[in-house]
Amino acid sequence: MSVLRDYAAAVSQPTLPLSSLPHGPADLSRYDEVVDADGGLRPAWQSLAGLALALTPSELGRVEGEITRFLADDGVTYVRPDSGAQPWQLDPVPLVVDAASWAPLETGLAQRAELLNAVLADLYGPQTLLSSGVVPAAAVLGHSGFLRPLARATAADRHPLLLSGTDLGRDADGEWRVLADRVQAPSGLGFAMENRRVISQVLPDLYQQSDPHRMEPYFSALHATLAASAPEGVTEPRVVVLTPGPHSETAFDQAFLARGLGLSLVQGSDLVVRGGRVWMKPTGWPRREPTEQVDVILRRVDAEWCDPLELRSDSRLGVAGLTEAVRRGHRAPGQRARSGRPREPGAPALPARRMRGAARRTAAPARRPDVVVR
Repeated sequence: MSVLRDYAAAVSQPTLPLSSLPHGPADLSRYDEVVDADGGLRPAWQSLAGLALALTPSELGRVEGEITRFLADDGVTYVRPDSGAQPWQLDPVPLVVDAASWAPLETGLAQRAELLNAVLADLYGPQTLLSSGVVPAAAVLGHSGFLRPLARATAADRHPLLLSGTDLGRDADGEWRVLADRVQAPSGLGFAMENRRVISQVLPDLYQQSDPHRMEPYFSALHATLAASAPEGVTEPRVVVLTPGPHSETAFDQAFLARGLGLSLVQGSDLVVRGGRVWMKPTGWPRREPTEQVDVILRRVDAEWCDPLELRSDSRLGVAGLTEAVRRGHRAPGQRARSGRPREPGAPALPARRMRGAARRTAAPARRPDVVVR
């Protein structure tokens, strides 16, 4: 028997051990991504049935071993604060979402990203959402993630949010639900590309037959968007990725992203602010003056750690004076330093319809997101 056939047979049996659950049958109220209520494969898996059903336990063991070897060879790790670098875990059986299911989800995520961008632009700009009472002022001004030094009514940046991440899950009926929004310094692009690369090598037939959406156009669009964020008049902008360093939880992801975009990976100690502009520190600094100006920064450092001069004085991850550089408008940092007001899971839901209306009146004309991560 194959792994999937065994699984389908098991979940369709009416004699599951419900009595062993602490709260009875209600604990099994969940949506199964592979098997429908009748025990058959869902549409997303049906096109892959011939190959997927051939995965025997021994074959799956081989796949898991090869995945572990490939990830180890590439040095893929996730750094846990309490236990250091741990090997990256990759499930050999992917989550498959068919095009029909993805289409409305993609549209909703794009709309959500536009709304989050408009809200951020307003909260750090004219603050119409606060003055009109759509968003309680105390919820924003009293939040530790709100960066007061960067809030000003004359803020001209209408597109502060270049990247956003969304935690998704299905309810028992199979409807997608948003669990959390990540706008601080969302990670995962590098891990996603590495996952794709490894699976394409250990399960090439299954990968090719699934015909997944390509991620390369996303990287191209992101690179173009970062370049377009440069100050006006800069035709060949220098773009860098600002990382907390090798001890960051997602250090591999950051390095992969920089390499995939063809950008320099820098730490705060590699940069310096002079005259309200950001520069690369030259060899021999401070005896030698900087000559290479940085035009755009894709920030992987949490906003409050970006500037020890005006934000967190104990930060060793940021660049002293970066906040002033943003205020002067000499540079346009990607994933702007002020994109630091995420909505936490469990926070009170705000009136989305009223937020959309108020934000639309204060934001720039609607702009389609370059891409949505699939």
